[in-house]
Amino acid sequence: MLNHLKTFDQQWQIQPVSANAPVFILSAGWRSGSTLLQRLICSSKEVVVWGEPYARCELVQHLTQSAAALNTEYPKEGHQPDLSSISDLENKWIANLFPSSKDLKASYRAALDGLLARPAFRDGYARFGMKEVRLDADHGRFLHWIYPDARFFALVRNPWDAWRSAKGMELYLHWPNSPMNDPVAFATHWLRLVESFADWKDDAVFFFRYEDLVNHPKAALAIAAHSQVDKVNPAVLNNVVGSSGAQMPLSSEDIQAIESIAGKAARELGYTPEAARQAA
Repeated sequence: MLNHLKTFDQQWQIQPVSANAPVFILSAGWRSGSTLLQRLICSSKEVVVWGEPYARCELVQHLTQSAAALNTEYPKEGHQPDLSSISDLENKWIANLFPSSKDLKASYRAALDGLLARPAFRDGYARFGMKEVRLDADHGRFLHWIYPDARFFALVRNPWDAWRSAKGMELYLHWPNSPMNDPVAFATHWLRLVESFADWKDDAVFFFRYEDLVNHPKAALAIAAHSQVDKVNPAVLNNVVGSSGAQMPLSSEDIQAIESIAGKAARELGYTPEAARQAA
C-alpha cells in the first residue's frame, strides 16, 4: 500500500503536508491495553487521542480501500486537464473529467481533519490522535500517507489473556455481521493484525507488547519520546479505570482454539497459554 501511494505522490508531484504529528494507536484486537496507552498519552495534556471514534462507520477502512485503486495507470493524464486553458468545456469530451490528484488526497485529509483534528484544536489541544483495535498495517500506511509526520504505536497482548478479558463482551469487527464472540474469530483477528504489524517497518512505528507497557520501568519515558510529547504521567499505568469486572475463565476449548490459530506467532512474541493462566 505505502509504495504505490508514494509513487502516486511522485507521479502527480504532490508534496507532503505536515499535521503537527498526530498520534495513532493501533492495537491487535480488543482488551490489549490500547485504552491504557491512550490515557497515558492524553496525560501529556498536549494530545487528545480519540477512542475508536464512530468505529461502526469504518471511515478509515473505507478510505483506505478506495485509495487502493490509485496507481501509475489510474488516474490518467487525460482525466485531469488544465481547466484554465479550456474555455469551451461544453464542446469537449468531459465524461471522465476529474479534479486533480492533489485535490483527491486533500479530500481524504479533509475528511479525517474534520472528524479528528478540528474538534481537538477547537477544545484547546495542540495535537490529536486516535486509537483503534480493528485497523491493520495497511490502514496505518494510509494514515501515514495522509499525515506524513504521524507517530504510530502498534500494540499486542498475550492472545489468551486478551480473549479471557474480552470473553462475553459484545464486540464487532464489522457491525452488525461480524461479531467477535468466539475464540476462533478473536484469534484470527489477532493473528492478522500481529502479522501485519510485524511487516510494517518504519521509524514512525513503535511495535511493542502490552506486558512491557505495564512492567518495564522506562515504559512511560519511551512512550513520551515516541509520541514527541514533553512528558506523560506514569501513575496512569497503575490507575485502573473502566474495568470490566470479573473475567470469565478460559476453557480448554478456548485455549486450544487460540493455540491452533495463533499459537506459533504468539510464542514468537513470548506468549503461552500457561503464562496467561499464571497472570490470572
